[in-house]
Amino acid sequence: MARAQIEGLILRAARGAGVDLAHAEDVAHAVAWWGDADTLRDLAASLTEDVDRSTCRLGPGLIDQVQATGEVVEVPACCSLNVMRALCAAHHAQGGRAVICVADAGLWQLSCAEPDAPPVPPKGRPDVPQDVVAALTALAANTYVPSTAESHAAGAGAGTTDND
Repeated sequence: MARAQIEGLILRAARGAGVDLAHAEDVAHAVAWWGDADTLRDLAASLTEDVDRSTCRLGPGLIDQVQATGEVVEVPACCSLNVMRALCAAHHAQGGRAVICVADAGLWQLSCAEPDAPPVPPKGRPDVPQDVVAALTALAANTYVPSTAESHAAGAGAGTTDND
């Protein structure tokens, strides 16, 4: 799969899991371009668990908090560190101050760092495990409109006649 295809799949899966559009877009872009197979696996797991406490909901807000205050913020245990690293890289690459995810005395924290060169996303197509694709595809299916006679009469799909 190309990274753009992975980004689209993650976006649909996050929306299917109930993540709001802004956070779904942030996470989809970050994980597709700066994540690896482990990051994708962590993301799929977090979307199938408690979405309200997932990295998709908490991660972008934590990064914004660090950017706004300059303070060190502890990363909650419910957040995937792989996904947080991808979010930090994406944020920095898009022109934000460098936010780094570091371990300090066994706790993971976000903090601002001195600006350096933005990260460059890896080249090539990532290895995407098929079980992860299946899990994300199943979540994405939650966004589909059911095919009913009423929806076809209202113009969904090919409608009541397919004339092309």
